[in-house]
Amino acid sequence: MKRRYGIVIWTVLFLVWGWATVRAEVANQVVAVVGDNVITMLDLEKLIGPTVAKLRAQNPDANLEGQVSMLRSQALEQMVVEFLTTAEAERLGIKVNEEDVEGGIERVLEINKMTKDDLIKALARDGITIEEYKEQIHRQILRARLVYSSVKAKIIISEKKKRELYDSRKEEYQTTREIELKRIVLPPEARNTAEEIKGKVEAGADFAEMAKEFSRGPEASEGGLLGFFKVEQLSQEIRTAVDGLKKGQLSKPVETKDGLQIFMISDVKVREGKSYEEVEPVLAEELLQKEIDKKFTELLNEIRKRTYIKVMRVEDR
Repeated sequence: MKRRYGIVIWTVLFLVWGWATVRAEVANQVVAVVGDNVITMLDLEKLIGPTVAKLRAQNPDANLEGQVSMLRSQALEQMVVEFLTTAEAERLGIKVNEEDVEGGIERVLEINKMTKDDLIKALARDGITIEEYKEQIHRQILRARLVYSSVKAKIIISEKKKRELYDSRKEEYQTTREIELKRIVLPPEARNTAEEIKGKVEAGADFAEMAKEFSRGPEASEGGLLGFFKVEQLSQEIRTAVDGLKKGQLSKPVETKDGLQIFMISDVKVREGKSYEEVEPVLAEELLQKEIDKKFTELLNEIRKRTYIKVMRVEDR
């Protein structure tokens, strides 16, 4: 009997050990060789792990095989690029230290007129930590130095290109004013009632309560609230009625196809525009980064040609 137990125990141990070995082999499966560097499946899983965990938490019942496979491919390409970049930087003696990264962040804060706390909050909204952002800045600086080393000259962004980019975003940079409108809708023949309501509101009565009591508009139960509008979004008759009114002021009763209407400006939102001079540093930085990315891609293609790269089929786990 003892012997039988021994056989069973060893069989179980073999199965467990054997399965663990298989899992370890899958985890350590080599998926790419880049020069002297090896990339394993475990490396990819570590890189995409947090993203996959987030996806599974958001979609517990979803089949994510396609997304996970795409993430693995993206992670593999990212690691290949990192190895190529690092090797080329070492070959040329190019380094980026902590002070360089902090200097890069200070430049970002200066250009965008932000504090470090503002930056951390903005990054958090995008699900990025300050440490992850520092890694991004490190990569950007390293790539820029590699590019400048290869082109042997400083990249100049012309005034014309900056002006063209500014002009393409004029709507984004111009001053905008939005007004919040409320209304009371009455039958066309109810002009006397309209004048009475207007008089009461101007004497201190609550417009929203008057709208709930008298208005025939679909938004009457909400106190006549229509929402925020840019003046140019309004019809000509409404635009004329509210032209020149300030916050809290009422229009005269206006005849419209919907009936007799009284409008009130209940709030005003103004977003100040930005002149070319104000945003020029941001535009210059954006155009510079695009040019660096373009030249870095060209440089990367050259490095690939002279580096041994073998990518195996990434097996699904």
